[in-house]
This record gives sequence, structure tokens and C-alpha cells, in this order.
Amino acid sequence: MAITTYKYRLKVNSRQARILGQMAQDVNLVWNFVKQLQIDSFKAKSAKNYLSDFDMHEYTKGSSKLLTINAQTIQAISKQFVTNRDTFKKLPRWRGRKSLGWVPFNGQSFKLENDHVTYNKLKIRFWRSRDLPQDAKIKVGRFSQDARGRWYVSVTFESDLIAKKQAPNQIGIDLGIKHLAALSDGTKINRLDLRTAYLKKLRRLERTRKFARRSQAKSRSYQKLPKARQVANLAAKVANARNDFLHKVSTKIVASANFIAVGDLRCSFMNRSRALSGVSLDAGIGKFREMLRYKSIRDGGVYKQVSERNSTQTCSDCGWQHPKEKRIGLGVRSWVCDSCGASHDRDVNAARNILLTALKPDSTSALDTKRRTVSGSK
Repeated sequence: MAITTYKYRLKVNSRQARILGQMAQDVNLVWNFVKQLQIDSFKAKSAKNYLSDFDMHEYTKGSSKLLTINAQTIQAISKQFVTNRDTFKKLPRWRGRKSLGWVPFNGQSFKLENDHVTYNKLKIRFWRSRDLPQDAKIKVGRFSQDARGRWYVSVTFESDLIAKKQAPNQIGIDLGIKHLAALSDGTKINRLDLRTAYLKKLRRLERTRKFARRSQAKSRSYQKLPKARQVANLAAKVANARNDFLHKVSTKIVASANFIAVGDLRCSFMNRSRALSGVSLDAGIGKFREMLRYKSIRDGGVYKQVSERNSTQTCSDCGWQHPKEKRIGLGVRSWVCDSCGASHDRDVNAARNILLTALKPDSTSALDTKRRTVSGSK
């Protein structure tokens, strides 16, 4: 069975928004409590420094009687904290008043019927933009809030009916800045340049807020900064445009190939660079790669993330490689092989080398994944 998540927007009134806000505050309280437990465990230098979610349950047992969230949600918070800690190899951040609302729950603690969801006797309607498959088995879910204060419900479920048919094709993908992706078949996908479209407007709003911040500091009369709603709406508009574009492109690529190889471009290094961070975050390279991964696995395909070392320096036809003293720089977008005379586009050649590396029987990767074969899957 494949696992996926559907997200629906809630139709909340003022009373329901107030209750959800209180639930989110209780979630923050439990999150900060389990983080403090972990910090105290480190300071105590006990034999078991890293607490498991089961260890945390012993300290949070019975707290649901004092909060607006149930015991299953408290357990889900501890589990998510441990997952984040182990994934990123550091303690997650504290959750405060500025943190967006988040209320996790498991499939047994809520009901999804027709056009409404029920959790802890709170019944909320939502826009049912698409129906769940008939064989859907709900695993977990969550309420979440965006920067504009809108609430959503996300439902994660298992189903055999969501897998889509893929073409029997193999494709390599080289991610980059100049183009979002270059494919091994010669196709290039331009990135969505949202910075050019919205950066000027965002800077104008920030200048207004900066002037107000300075005026308040001089008069020592601190109030809510102006243009907060406009900034949140603009940020949400940019994020929605980016997600829509990445979803459409990734869905098209996954449908065209059942074997996808992607280079292990280090987005974290690019995001730290003052020259590249803005373009990298604007393009959403990391999110695009994650979409390719889960959609390929969900549809029964193979996804491999392999090293792209020397992929631009090696001829994809004969395997000849530029010597160390004659390596081509980033400014060289095309070159001719000195051995076989083949003419190469820099990015397309890198995508072909990435595919060749992934097809080698000895190629290994930590993200080399393939969904298990099930009856009825395509």
C-alpha cells in the first residue's frame, strides 16, 4: 500500500478558531515540557541521555485531564519531538506565541465524515476538495495554521488506489540555479522567478515596518507594526505559487519515468551563501527533490539519489574526464570532449552521468528507495 496525505481547508468561525488556538497553546506547552525533560537529561549525564517517546510518556501521563487535547495527541507530540531530534541531530526549537498552530492526532482520535471533522467533541466543517479513496485507511492527521491565520486539516492514509501509471522510462535529473532541473533527455525546466515578481513589493512593505519600528523605539510606545496582514498575505501568495508550480512539474516527471535518479546537491551549503541563498530558497530545490522522491515511491517507481561528483567534468558518451588542471568552471555552459569529439551541454551532460551512476549495479545511496510490490499496484 502507498501512503500519502490530503490537506483540506477548515471553515472555522470565531468560537472554533478560539478553541483551536487554545489547543495549539497546549501543544506548545507539552512540546516545551518534553524539550526541558531532554535538556535536564543531558545535564544529569545519566546513562540514558537521549530519551525515547516512551520515556516521555511516563512524565506526561494523565496531563490530558488538565488540557484541551487528548492523550493520543500528547503521545504524538512526544513522538514528533523525538523524530525531529534524531533526524536533524539537534534539539528542536522552543514553541512560543509566534509559532504557527499545530495539533497532531492519530487516526483513532478523530472522525472524518462527509464535509466535517470531529476531534475532542469539536465538530468543524471543511472544503472537501477531493474525496478519500474507498480503501483508505487513515493513520494520522493534524490541524495546522498558516501565516494568515487560516486553519487546515491534513489526513495521512494508506491506499492501493492512489498509485498512478508510470511510463517504462529512466531519467536522470541535475538540479541547479540557472535552471531548476536539467533532464537526461535534453529537457530543461526553468525555475519560477518569484523574486523578480514580488521582491520589490515585499521590500516596500518592510521599509514601512522598519520606519514604524524606529518611530516606536524613539517614543517608547510599542504597538503592533503596520502592514502585518499585507506581509503575511504576500508571503502566502508566493509560497502557494511555488508549491503549485513544483507539484505540477514533479507530477509530470514522475508520470514520464518509473526510474528517477537525482544528484545529491547540498542545498544547505547553497542556503548559507549570501550570493545563492535567495535564489536557492526561491526555487525550492529541496522541496522539489522531496516531491520527486515521495511521488515516485508512492506510484511504485524507483528513486535514487546518487553522488554528482565530477558529473559536469565527465563525458557521458566515452567517460573521458577533464584533468585537474583543466577543469571547466561554472561559466562554461557547453564544451567538446577531447577524446570522442562529442558536444555537451553542461547541465544535460551532468544529468546523463547521474543516470549512468544510478544504473551501475554497485551504486549505493542512503536515499536509494523502492516501494515494496503489492498486488494490484501499477
